[in-house]
Amino acid sequence: MGGVPQVPADSSAKVYISTEADWPLKKTSGQDSIISMFDTRCVYNDYLTTAHATGGRPLKIEVTQTTYQWNVPLLEDLIYFAWEIKNTGTDTLYNVYLAPTADCDIGNESDTSANDVCYYDTTTNMAYQYQIDSTEVGWTIPPGCVGINILQGPVATKDYTLPDGRQIFTGDTLGLTHFKVFSIAIDPPTNMEQYKEMAGYDYTTGLYVPFDPKPSPGDCCFIASTGPVDLAPGASVRLAVCLICAGYNYAYLNIDDTLAIDSLRLKARYAKIYYDQLDIFGSPGENAITSFVLCQNAPNPFSQFTIIKYQISKSQMVNLKVYNIAGQAVSVLVNEVRKAGSYEVRWDGMDEERRKVSNGIYIYQLKTGDKNMIKKMTLIK
Repeated sequence: MGGVPQVPADSSAKVYISTEADWPLKKTSGQDSIISMFDTRCVYNDYLTTAHATGGRPLKIEVTQTTYQWNVPLLEDLIYFAWEIKNTGTDTLYNVYLAPTADCDIGNESDTSANDVCYYDTTTNMAYQYQIDSTEVGWTIPPGCVGINILQGPVATKDYTLPDGRQIFTGDTLGLTHFKVFSIAIDPPTNMEQYKEMAGYDYTTGLYVPFDPKPSPGDCCFIASTGPVDLAPGASVRLAVCLICAGYNYAYLNIDDTLAIDSLRLKARYAKIYYDQLDIFGSPGENAITSFVLCQNAPNPFSQFTIIKYQISKSQMVNLKVYNIAGQAVSVLVNEVRKAGSYEVRWDGMDEERRKVSNGIYIYQLKTGDKNMIKKMTLIK
């Protein structure tokens, strides 16, 4: 961390890992500042002239990347990436786009076996990739899907009208602005052509296509672009995303994407809830999550039973109840002291007398000594 390497072979090139002795981030007390169970950190830049695509040149960009991951319920399939991008040059960079790019290669993507599809979900600011075949040689379970969920985009530095009429105003926190798909046959080779794609243009035609249509199955990859922002000399911009692995419901393949990626969308919501409480770009963190979370039940709607997951940050009295729409208590699911951690509770649609309740909307409420959260669920038969 004492200096960003100019060449890849530089001895100072290193990815720091929080489980190692030389972790660089410290609290004011001198202890290691660690947020997750496995933090990593590195700094890289675009200074090496020979590494640029044809016609490119260094923009003097320095990127600090930190990742966070946990091996606990609700978080084991999530990896958080936090980037701070700094303009270390002397020129203002105008209309900057940030675009995480992914080539997930789910299963065998060689030659005629290539059968991946990329698409997007604007409700969760997410781009994702899945395989159209529910079987894969050597796999014991159906292939799932992978998503990149934008949790915190950059803050707009000026008013801006995109070519399709969408407006961005100064101070807006930006989400998924453009979604673009590439293949081996269509891959922008130069810096300018890559920038055109990030800005929503088809570099082969010059047409503005902010969200590419779903491609035919094949060996494809995608970018999830957000922006634009201006970056003055010495200024920084921040971007946080979550890489999510989830199951894919093949019963809805080519029928309803929203239902096919229901598990992925649910995890994207979990990821955002946790992110909002982690303070990744704030003060140095502790070794554990300090969160109070009540998740949306799943499945929802439900007929036989549903699972409610929640998390508490300390040992305390926990009360989890189900109410009907009139506010009358129907069932007490938890009423005891529980230690800090993640839990899940099953409700089978029965009241306290073990009678099946009627169809309709129900409210479930999680209460501790100092916090309270409620959500809705629907029972159908």
